Amino acid sequence: MNNHLFQSAEFYQRRYHNFATILVLPLTLLVLFIVLFSLFAHTEITVTSTGEITPTKVIEVIQSTSNNIISTNNLKDNKTVKKGDLLVKYSDKLEASQSNSIQQQIDRDDRQAAALETLINSLKQGTNLFGDNDEFGYSSTINAFLNQAITITSQVNQANVTVAKQEESVNKANSSIPKQITELQTQVNQYQEPQSDIDNLNLKLSSNVTTGTYDNSASSQIETLRNQQVSQAQEQLNQVNKDKESLQAQLEQANIRKEATSLYANSNGVLHLNSQIKGESYIPQGTVIGQIYPNLSEAKNVAITYYVNSNYINQLKKQQTVRFTLNTVGKTPTVIKGEIVSLDKATTETKNGNFFKVTAKVNVTSQDRENLTYGMQGKVVSVIAKKTFFNYFKDKLLNNN
Repeated sequence: MNNHLFQSAEFYQRRYHNFATILVLPLTLLVLFIVLFSLFAHTEITVTSTGEITPTKVIEVIQSTSNNIISTNNLKDNKTVKKGDLLVKYSDKLEASQSNSIQQQIDRDDRQAAALETLINSLKQGTNLFGDNDEFGYSSTINAFLNQAITITSQVNQANVTVAKQEESVNKANSSIPKQITELQTQVNQYQEPQSDIDNLNLKLSSNVTTGTYDNSASSQIETLRNQQVSQAQEQLNQVNKDKESLQAQLEQANIRKEATSLYANSNGVLHLNSQIKGESYIPQGTVIGQIYPNLSEAKNVAITYYVNSNYINQLKKQQTVRFTLNTVGKTPTVIKGEIVSLDKATTETKNGNFFKVTAKVNVTSQDRENLTYGMQGKVVSVIAKKTFFNYFKDKLLNNN
């Protein structure tokens, strides 16, 4: 064969531009590219779930403070509140009535205690110190004491007058006896006969004395009566003060119950309500109404809470990367990244079965915060590993996890 034929353009055209050569070369290059790509390019092994935006911490737990009917309800989910804002106002008619009633009793005890103090001072000074306004009748008590003191003094004085008259009569009789004795003595000297009469007169003189004694007990009787009256008044005063202390304790409790009819926010933040109490006009005391979360407009990060089943929980670990995608109608999807911060060791029962709760913390920008609200849900992708495509498909073929 003529070798010059192999050097012709027609030969090369037919030999190297046929269907086989055109197809094999690109396929070879493609296969080579795929092999190289699979050896060096990596893919992510992920667990996908649905997550919810939650706070990184709960600032305050709000509980019902009264069993009364709600008269004013300012609760609203995702409402921004400030410290001191009124959240719930309960009816306080009963508490107000109790407080007023107890306060009136305390005021009466104060007046009675003051009146007893005046009574004690009146008894000690022996004079009526009460004015015209004597609510408790203690003015009559001091008047009765003063009248008794006058009666005692009068009786003692009367007895002393009688004794004085007796003494005067005896003294008068005794004063005449010495004269009679003198006369008889004269007769004795003359006749030596009336000696017996003289002896009788001397005997009469020695025996003719008053049998009564003066009564000096008026002051002691009055003092005894005074001490009795003061002691009784002091006992009443002690009892009144004791009753007032008990009423003060009751008033404090009544005021606490009255204050509890107004529920205020103790912190700045965002309200998150318990769905079970929404619209209720009566919430039992101690029931959790909701929580106050950090304000999203000031938050630098938020938490993403989601649930995974037991097949994947062992592959999730702290600090693994998490991506949260929030799709909003009419807006570009919001994608924020973070990492896992906690994994529950016990399952949580849901309507779809038992799942493990996972919490991730994601950083947010000011632009992200404009589109986020607590409770929003989106897709959560947890990156559990990175593999080359070669290893990924190899594990798939070999059924390796």
